[in-house]
Amino acid sequence: MVQGIICREAVLQDADAVMQVGDQLFDFPVNHQWFADCINDPRHHLILACYQHQVIGFTSAFHYSHPDKALTMQVTEVAVLKQYRNQGVGCELVLAVKQLASALGCRKMWLLTEADNTQAMHAYQHAGGRRLNTDVAVIEFETNELIRN
Repeated sequence: MVQGIICREAVLQDADAVMQVGDQLFDFPVNHQWFADCINDPRHHLILACYQHQVIGFTSAFHYSHPDKALTMQVTEVAVLKQYRNQGVGCELVLAVKQLASALGCRKMWLLTEADNTQAMHAYQHAGGRRLNTDVAVIEFETNELIRN
């Protein structure tokens, strides 16, 4: 367990620190404008795990309402730098977003992960999550062709 980790919501001033580790944590290079859009959207949340003033992990999430469901938080990503994995950082990030969800009045929080991602499964269960017995198919759509200028 890494001592001294601080998990907190990102602010615009974190852009440079996030950019420094962006290609190690995020799927693609971090875009400064998209970072700002995320931070400025009140329904989107980017929680950073910081150690000695360096970003070592993050979780992104958003909360939403639906006509037949109570306010819900969906976690979209959790990532930790390789050298800090298996030390409780992922669990701390999930607990931080869980606390935020509770403060916002969300009744549930959920996320998807690969069933064979044992590190993630351990962190999520340690943070109080439980695996549901479902068969889930992930379907992706490209929408670029729908955008007209």
